Amino acid sequence: MYLSRRGVLTREELNGEEQTSAVCVLVAKCGATECLFAHVVPQKGVDDKQYAVDLLVDDIKWLGYQRVILKSDNEPAIVKLLTTTLTELRYGVQDLDQAAEEHPNAYDSSGNADVESAVKVVTGIMRTNKLEVERHIKSTIPVDHALVSWLAEYSAWMCNTQRLGNDGCTAYE
Repeated sequence: MYLSRRGVLTREELNGEEQTSAVCVLVAKCGATECLFAHVVPQKGVDDKQYAVDLLVDDIKWLGYQRVILKSDNEPAIVKLLTTTLTELRYGVQDLDQAAEEHPNAYDSSGNADVESAVKVVTGIMRTNKLEVERHIKSTIPVDHALVSWLAEYSAWMCNTQRLGNDGCTAYE
Protein backbone atom coordinates (compact mmCIF):
# COMPACT_ATOMS: atom_id res chain seq x y z
CA MET A 1 0.00 0.00 0.00
CA TYR A 2 1.05 3.61 -0.42
CA LEU A 3 0.52 6.44 2.05
CA SER A 4 0.12 9.97 0.79
CA ARG A 5 -1.46 13.15 2.10
CA ARG A 6 -4.72 11.93 0.53
CA GLY A 7 -4.60 8.66 2.45
CA VAL A 8 -3.90 5.05 1.49
CA LEU A 9 -3.70 4.54 -2.27
CA THR A 10 -2.71 2.02 -4.91
CA ARG A 11 0.14 2.81 -7.31
CA GLU A 12 -2.37 3.62 -10.07
CA GLU A 13 -4.20 6.15 -7.86
CA LEU A 14 -1.07 8.19 -7.15
CA ASN A 15 -0.82 11.45 -9.06
CA GLY A 16 2.50 12.81 -10.41
CA GLU A 17 3.64 14.57 -7.24
CA GLU A 18 2.53 11.69 -5.00
CA GLN A 19 4.57 9.17 -6.98
CA THR A 20 7.73 10.77 -5.61
CA SER A 21 6.48 11.62 -2.12
CA ALA A 22 4.23 8.68 -1.18
CA VAL A 23 5.47 6.17 1.35
CA CYS A 24 5.39 2.46 0.39
CA VAL A 25 4.26 0.02 3.09
CA LEU A 26 4.82 -3.73 2.78
CA VAL A 27 2.20 -5.83 4.58
CA ALA A 28 2.68 -9.57 5.16
CA LYS A 29 0.47 -12.12 6.89
CA CYS A 30 1.20 -15.59 8.27
CA GLY A 31 -1.60 -17.90 7.18
CA ALA A 32 -1.15 -20.30 10.11
CA THR A 33 -1.04 -17.80 13.00
CA GLU A 34 -2.68 -14.81 11.27
CA CYS A 35 0.27 -12.77 12.54
CA LEU A 36 0.68 -9.49 10.61
CA PHE A 37 3.80 -7.56 9.70
CA ALA A 38 3.95 -4.06 8.23
CA HIS A 39 7.08 -2.15 7.22
CA VAL A 40 7.79 1.10 5.42
CA VAL A 41 10.08 0.19 2.52
CA PRO A 42 11.97 2.33 -0.01
CA GLN A 43 10.00 1.03 -2.99
CA LYS A 44 7.65 -1.67 -4.15
CA GLY A 45 9.57 -4.87 -4.83
CA VAL A 46 13.31 -5.29 -4.34
CA ASP A 47 15.44 -2.21 -3.76
CA ASP A 48 19.20 -2.07 -4.39
CA LYS A 49 20.02 -2.78 -0.71
CA GLN A 50 17.38 -5.54 -0.42
CA TYR A 51 15.85 -3.82 2.60
CA ALA A 52 12.36 -5.35 2.09
CA VAL A 53 13.91 -8.79 1.54
CA ASP A 54 15.82 -8.55 4.82
CA LEU A 55 12.65 -7.50 6.66
CA LEU A 56 10.67 -10.44 5.28
CA VAL A 57 13.47 -12.89 6.09
CA ASP A 58 13.58 -11.53 9.67
CA ASP A 59 9.79 -11.81 10.00
CA ILE A 60 9.86 -15.43 8.80
CA LYS A 61 12.77 -16.28 11.10
CA TRP A 62 10.87 -14.70 13.99
CA LEU A 63 7.91 -17.02 13.30
CA GLY A 64 10.28 -19.98 13.67
CA TYR A 65 8.90 -22.32 11.03
CA GLN A 66 10.97 -25.07 9.43
CA ARG A 67 8.81 -25.12 6.30
CA VAL A 68 7.34 -22.05 4.61
CA ILE A 69 5.32 -21.33 1.50
CA LEU A 70 5.35 -17.72 0.40
CA LYS A 71 2.32 -16.57 -1.54
CA SER A 72 1.87 -13.43 -3.60
CA ASP A 73 -0.13 -12.06 -6.45
CA ASN A 74 1.36 -12.19 -9.93
CA GLU A 75 2.56 -8.59 -10.00
CA PRO A 76 6.16 -8.60 -11.31
CA ALA A 77 7.63 -6.41 -8.54
CA ILE A 78 6.08 -8.55 -5.80
CA VAL A 79 7.04 -11.83 -7.52
CA LYS A 80 10.66 -10.60 -7.66
CA LEU A 81 10.50 -9.71 -3.95
CA LEU A 82 9.13 -13.17 -3.19
CA THR A 83 11.72 -15.07 -5.25
CA THR A 84 14.61 -13.01 -3.84
CA THR A 85 13.31 -13.62 -0.31
CA LEU A 86 13.05 -17.36 -1.01
CA THR A 87 16.65 -17.41 -2.25
CA GLU A 88 17.79 -15.68 0.95
CA LEU A 89 15.77 -18.10 3.07
CA ARG A 90 17.10 -21.19 1.30
CA TYR A 91 20.75 -20.18 1.64
CA GLY A 92 20.72 -18.03 4.75
CA VAL A 93 18.47 -19.78 7.29
CA GLN A 94 19.97 -22.99 8.64
CA ASP A 95 16.89 -24.30 10.47
CA LEU A 96 14.66 -24.05 7.40
CA ASP A 97 13.90 -27.41 5.78
CA GLN A 98 11.69 -26.24 2.93
CA ALA A 99 10.89 -22.91 1.26
CA ALA A 100 8.50 -22.74 -1.67
CA GLU A 101 6.30 -20.25 -3.48
CA GLU A 102 2.70 -20.20 -4.59
CA HIS A 103 0.74 -17.80 -6.79
CA PRO A 104 -3.00 -17.54 -7.41
CA ASN A 105 -4.42 -18.25 -10.84
CA ALA A 106 -4.33 -15.31 -13.21
CA TYR A 107 -7.30 -12.96 -12.75
CA ASP A 108 -8.40 -14.73 -9.55
CA SER A 109 -9.59 -11.87 -7.37
CA SER A 110 -9.97 -14.10 -4.32
CA GLY A 111 -6.40 -15.42 -4.52
CA ASN A 112 -5.00 -12.71 -2.28
CA ALA A 113 -8.09 -11.99 -0.17
CA ASP A 114 -6.30 -12.68 3.15
CA VAL A 115 -3.55 -10.16 2.45
CA GLU A 116 -5.96 -7.58 1.03
CA SER A 117 -7.99 -7.91 4.23
CA ALA A 118 -4.82 -7.56 6.31
CA VAL A 119 -3.90 -4.38 4.42
CA LYS A 120 -7.32 -2.91 5.22
CA VAL A 121 -6.96 -3.79 8.91
CA VAL A 122 -3.45 -2.32 9.17
CA THR A 123 -4.61 0.75 7.23
CA GLY A 124 -7.49 1.36 9.61
CA ILE A 125 -5.37 1.00 12.72
CA MET A 126 -2.61 3.20 11.26
CA ARG A 127 -5.15 5.88 10.34
CA THR A 128 -6.74 5.79 13.80
CA ASN A 129 -3.40 5.94 15.63
CA LYS A 130 -2.04 8.69 13.38
CA LEU A 131 -5.15 10.81 13.88
CA GLU A 132 -4.99 10.27 17.64
CA VAL A 133 -1.32 11.31 17.83
CA GLU A 134 -2.04 14.35 15.64
CA ARG A 135 -4.92 15.30 17.95
CA HIS A 136 -2.63 15.11 20.98
CA ILE A 137 0.21 17.11 19.43
CA LYS A 138 -2.18 19.49 17.64
CA SER A 139 -0.25 19.14 14.39
CA THR A 140 -0.24 16.91 11.33
CA ILE A 141 2.42 14.27 10.81
CA PRO A 142 3.87 14.24 7.27
CA VAL A 143 3.78 10.82 5.62
CA ASP A 144 7.57 10.83 5.22
CA HIS A 145 8.14 11.41 8.97
CA ALA A 146 10.03 8.68 10.85
CA LEU A 147 7.00 8.21 13.10
CA VAL A 148 5.06 6.77 10.15
CA SER A 149 7.61 3.96 9.81
CA TRP A 150 7.24 3.13 13.48
CA LEU A 151 3.46 3.45 13.20
CA ALA A 152 3.27 0.82 10.45
CA GLU A 153 5.08 -1.75 12.58
CA TYR A 154 3.20 -0.74 15.73
CA SER A 155 -0.15 -1.09 13.98
CA ALA A 156 0.68 -4.65 12.89
CA TRP A 157 1.88 -5.41 16.42
CA MET A 158 -1.44 -4.12 17.78
CA CYS A 159 -3.30 -6.45 15.42
CA ASN A 160 -1.26 -9.37 16.69
CA THR A 161 -1.53 -8.66 20.40
CA GLN A 162 -5.11 -7.41 20.61
CA ARG A 163 -6.79 -10.08 18.47
CA LEU A 164 -9.15 -12.36 20.37
CA GLY A 165 -8.62 -16.07 20.02
CA ASN A 166 -11.34 -18.72 19.83
CA ASP A 167 -11.31 -18.97 23.62
CA GLY A 168 -12.09 -15.26 24.04
CA CYS A 169 -8.59 -14.35 25.25
CA THR A 170 -6.14 -12.20 23.36
CA ALA A 171 -3.90 -14.19 21.08
CA TYR A 172 -0.78 -13.61 23.20
CA GLU A 173 -2.26 -13.62 26.68
